[in-house]
Amino acid sequence: MTVRAVDLHRPVLYRAPFVVPVTRPLIEDGGVLVDAGRIIQVDSFRRMRQETSQVVELEAQIIVPALINCHVHLELSYLADLGSQALFPKGDITAWIRALLVERGQPAPPEEIIRLGRAALAALYRRGVGLVCDVGNGAVSQTIADDSEAECLFFQEMLAVTEKAAQSVLAGIPAGLQCTAHAPYSCHGSLLVELKSAARQSGRIFPIHVAESADEIEFLQGGTGPFQHFLTERLQQVGALVDGQELSDLVSIPGCGAVEYLSRLQLLDSQTICVHAVHVSEAEADMLASTQAKVCLCPGSNRVLGVGKVNVWQFIKRHILPGLGTDSLTSNICLDLWHEMQVLQEDHPDLLPELIFAMATQGGAETLGVTHRLGALAPGLEAKMLAVDYRGSIDDIYPFLVNRGREITVSWLEAGSVS
Repeated sequence: MTVRAVDLHRPVLYRAPFVVPVTRPLIEDGGVLVDAGRIIQVDSFRRMRQETSQVVELEAQIIVPALINCHVHLELSYLADLGSQALFPKGDITAWIRALLVERGQPAPPEEIIRLGRAALAALYRRGVGLVCDVGNGAVSQTIADDSEAECLFFQEMLAVTEKAAQSVLAGIPAGLQCTAHAPYSCHGSLLVELKSAARQSGRIFPIHVAESADEIEFLQGGTGPFQHFLTERLQQVGALVDGQELSDLVSIPGCGAVEYLSRLQLLDSQTICVHAVHVSEAEADMLASTQAKVCLCPGSNRVLGVGKVNVWQFIKRHILPGLGTDSLTSNICLDLWHEMQVLQEDHPDLLPELIFAMATQGGAETLGVTHRLGALAPGLEAKMLAVDYRGSIDDIYPFLVNRGREITVSWLEAGSVS
């Protein structure tokens, strides 16, 4: 991290060859005036109020807002080899889940899980991510973000495929713990409804894996396929499924797609975040739009797991601006949001680079419900800003930001507190 040597108790005017407000056109020879950790003005330098003597001149750099990672599992960082070495057949998500369960079944010191999770979060911050939505399973995960420079929204993820298990899970949730559901195929309907009800009562967002794979949709629609075999196997192992019982006797089989299932349960609203959303029908996309539900794309994880390419235009034409997430190091080669933008552009050459960059900033803020303070460079927002090394023309800024991936060099500009 690099912080400019300025007196943060007085206004600071950052000047750069280019400023990227995101919600407005690019500004050549622009400036961002900051006071007490908030943005006061964004304009061309010649029109800026220059009553302050503190002017920070940036050469060969552009100013952009901090990135937002809408979905990550920091606690899984200690299992990074699973994502980087692809220890499972590509395209077989249940094989990946099995491999993950085997790896998680090996003894791991909690302090090691915390250390590597914190290292991953610190790396995210160094790469320009100012806000992270982290989802974990274990109690140890709650402490990973302690004392982090990056802001972290943490949710403990719950799983229980049978009604009996769901009631046990619900009874064991400590007061005040922010919880969410894993996915429609891994949570009984009663668990989904109760967790979303608790989120609504406290005004919280509700991130959930939705329509990540075709196998998931096959299972939800007909109770067949790889997930039927996987869940049967798991329930038999724990003694929940006994001889003479069918999986459908214990597990919700809604007979529809993942989004439609959430709609039937009345779980879709402006604070529900559908993570992945790869296998969504046109009718289901209409459901997301009509309920103002949010979408988080994870193109890097989708590529590693081989679950398919998301139909981004499904959402864009319905005025849904998705956020971007990296998922975990068990299903991605890195947790770099610049890499995520690059993968999305490679998968969708028809997407304008400025739209992809908006997903990593403004889209993330909309998805996590923080547009009142993050996601763009505008008066009143927090001054979480980055300087990106750049020597090109104004016409090449967005292609550069989106297509250079891990080659991008960034530093933080503002470290003052927000009043």
